Amino acid sequence: METATVRAMVKAILQRAEHFAWEVPANGRLTLVLEPNVTVINVFHSKYRVPNSTAIHSHTMDFRSDIVGGVMRQHRYLRSEFIHDRRVSRYWEQELSLGGKLLGIPEECSLAEGPVETYAAGQFYEITSDEIHQSLPEDGTVTLITRQHKTVPLSVSTFWPYAPIAEGAKPSEKVVPGIANVAVIADVVSCALEQWF
Repeated sequence: METATVRAMVKAILQRAEHFAWEVPANGRLTLVLEPNVTVINVFHSKYRVPNSTAIHSHTMDFRSDIVGGVMRQHRYLRSEFIHDRRVSRYWEQELSLGGKLLGIPEECSLAEGPVETYAAGQFYEITSDEIHQSLPEDGTVTLITRQHKTVPLSVSTFWPYAPIAEGAKPSEKVVPGIANVAVIADVVSCALEQWF
C-alpha cells in the first residue's frame, strides 16, 4: 500500500478513534489491532508510560514498523563480553514466555548500545524477534506494524540497568494490556492529529 493511502486510512481511523477498542499497554502507547497477529496501529504518548517500566526489550514476533506520523528514534543493542568498552553497560535480563509469564530469575548480561536511528513519516524499519532494542517515539507518533515471519521466537526478554537486587525481591509479571477509556483515547489521539496530521 502506498504511503499516502496508508496515511489517509490511519487518519480516518484516528478521527473516529472513540469507535474502536484500543488497548493500553504499560509502555505509553495505544494499540488498535486491525488484523490479529498481522497488523496493528500504535499511537505513542509518554504520559501513559508506567513509571520504572523498562524500555529495552526483544519481541514476540518479527515486524516492519511504518512511521505514519511523527518521529521514532531507537537504539539497537548487541550482547557483548567487552565490558571495558564505553558503549557496553551491564543489565539485568528477565526472560518471559510468549504469554508474558516469568521464566527463571533475572540474569546479568552486558549490552552494547548502537547508534541512534531516526525515522520520520514515510520511513520504516524492521526488527526480528531476537533483536534487542529501545524505542524512543516523540509524543503523538503513529506507527503501522506489520508482522513478518523471519524467525521463530520461543521467548522474549526485557532488560533494565544493573543494580544489586534485594534478597527476596521478585521481578513483576508482564503487564497485561487493558482496554483504554475514552478520555485516554481522546488525549493521545488528539495529540497525534494536532502534531503530525
